[in-house]
Amino acid sequence: MKKGILVLFILISFVFAVFAQEAGEDTQEKEEELPQTGINTPLDGYDKDCKIQYLEKGGYWFINGFSFEHYNPNTDPGLDTLVNNEVAKVQKFSEQAEGHYVVGHSQGGPSALAYATKYKEAGYDMSRLKGVVTVSGIDRGLKALEGGFGPLKARVTNDVDILHQGLLAAAGIIPFVEYISLFGICLTDYSNQEILKEIINILPVEISYYVRKAWYASSGDNLQQLYDMMPGSDFIKTNVVDSQQIRGRKQTGTKLEWYWKKVGLIKVPLLRQVPVYGTYTAYIDKAEFPDEVPVAYIVGLDSNTLGMLGDEEAETREMIESCGEVFTLFSAINGIEAIAAGVTLNAFNANLHAMYSLQCANAAAWCFNIDDEIKELLNANENDGLVAKESQYITRQHEYTNNEGKTEVINIHSKMLGKDQSIQYYGYSEYNHMNIDPKKNEVINERIMNLIRENTDSENNK
Repeated sequence: MKKGILVLFILISFVFAVFAQEAGEDTQEKEEELPQTGINTPLDGYDKDCKIQYLEKGGYWFINGFSFEHYNPNTDPGLDTLVNNEVAKVQKFSEQAEGHYVVGHSQGGPSALAYATKYKEAGYDMSRLKGVVTVSGIDRGLKALEGGFGPLKARVTNDVDILHQGLLAAAGIIPFVEYISLFGICLTDYSNQEILKEIINILPVEISYYVRKAWYASSGDNLQQLYDMMPGSDFIKTNVVDSQQIRGRKQTGTKLEWYWKKVGLIKVPLLRQVPVYGTYTAYIDKAEFPDEVPVAYIVGLDSNTLGMLGDEEAETREMIESCGEVFTLFSAINGIEAIAAGVTLNAFNANLHAMYSLQCANAAAWCFNIDDEIKELLNANENDGLVAKESQYITRQHEYTNNEGKTEVINIHSKMLGKDQSIQYYGYSEYNHMNIDPKKNEVINERIMNLIRENTDSENNK
C-alpha cells in the first residue's frame, strides 16, 4: 500500500519518476557484469555512457531507455554524445555490425533514429544498417515537457492546489482540527510550493535530487538528457525530426459574381456562386534521419498510467476512490452547513461553507477522474501511460492543397520496415510504456523479428 501511495505522489509531483522504475532494475542487474565502460562494454552489456547492447534472442542491437539509476546530472554528456558512443561501439563488433538493425525503447527511440543520422554522418556504409525500430519511443520528445518545465510545473501545482484546498475545506468543519499531516507534511500550515518541496524530498533518494534540479529549472548543463527529451530540443531537431514551412490555400467561403451567358443570339447577365480561397502557412515534419533507412514504429496505447503499478493498481484505485467519496461527504456536509447559516442569516458562514463545499467537490472530482487528470499532466489523451501516441512515431506523408488548388503529397520519409509499406505504425492497446519493452515482452520481440525477416525477404527478392 505504501508503495502505491508513493507512486501516486510521484505521478502528481513529477512525471519523470516513471523512468526510474522502467530501467533501474536492468541497470542493477548489469552493474556487476560491466567491468568495462562506455564503448568498451561487452557485446551484450551497456552502461550509462553507452546504452546499446546486442540482444542475441532478437538478432538486433537494442538501445535502452532513460534511468535515474547511477545518473549524475553534473556529468551528463547528453544524448548527442551517447549516440556517438553507441555508433562507435557497434563498429567494434564487425560480425554483428554487418547488416544490422537498431531498436530503441523509450528514450532509446529518438536515440535509434539519431543513430541512423550519426551513422551516415560518420561516413559508414549505409548498406550495413538495414533498419530502425522504435518501441514506445519518445521520438518527438516527451509531450509532458512541451514548452519546458514551466507548463508541467503549472499543471502539477494546480492539481496539488485542488487537493490541498479540498483537505483544508474538509478540516474546516471538524471541531478542534488545526493540524493535518501526511507523510510528515503539515497540510494546514504549508503553502502549495512548500508541500511540493516536501513531496519531492520523500521521493526515493536515487531520483529526488534530480527531480529537485528539474523542478527549479536547472540549466541543460546539469540535466542535458532531460532537456534533449523535450519536444523541439536541439538534439531532436538536428538528428530526428524538424519542421518545414509550406504554403497552401483553402476555401474560406463563397461569393456571388456576375457572368455573361449566351442565350440564343444574345448574352444575358446571370449570378453564380463561386468559392473564395485564402492562403495559409503551415509547418510539417521534416525527417532528419536518412531516408534510405527503413523505419518501423511500435506504439503503446494502453493509456493507463496507474496500470504501471502492476499488482498494486487495484489497491491504489480503491484508495483514490475512497478519497473521492470522503471529499463528496464533506462537500455535502459543508453544503448543509451553508444552507443552515443562510437560514439564520449568517452570511459570513453561509459563504464560507459554500466555498468549502465547492472545494471539496473539486477535490472529489479530481479523485473520481484520476485517469483524465493524469492524461492532463502528461499532456496526452492517447498515450502508453507516459508518452503521447503522437510522440511515438514520425508521420510518413503529409497531404495538403497547394497554391494552385491541387492536392499535393509530401513524403516525410519514404521507407517503412516490413512488407506492408502502407502501415504508419503498429499499435498495441494492451501494453503500456513499461511492459511493451521487447527485452521483457516476447510478443513485441517477435513482432520486431518478423519485421526484420520481412525486410530480409524483400531484399533477397529484388
